[in-house]
Amino acid sequence: MSEPQNDISTVYDALRCDLIQLLMEYRSQGRFTRAAKGTEQARALFLAELTRSIADILVTAYPKTDANAYAAALADAQTLASSVIDRGLLTSLNNPAKNS
Repeated sequence: MSEPQNDISTVYDALRCDLIQLLMEYRSQGRFTRAAKGTEQARALFLAELTRSIADILVTAYPKTDANAYAAALADAQTLASSVIDRGLLTSLNNPAKNS
């Protein structure tokens, strides 16, 4: 029987991979161009909302009793959201939540 932590990591990695693929697809379609080229205020609002949305999705991989889950997912989500705006290579990002 596999350990629960490995199961959580597998689910988290799968969610993260799916999100990266979706974000890359949307970015390639130009769906984030307006936010990336907008004012600092518009950019900040977009990043905050996107980060929160990504974190909400990623945290579903953790048991509800894990108090640090949202903090770990939020840090990872911040990196992913910033990469969307900065046109960074999402696929080259390491998963910092795995190292926590």
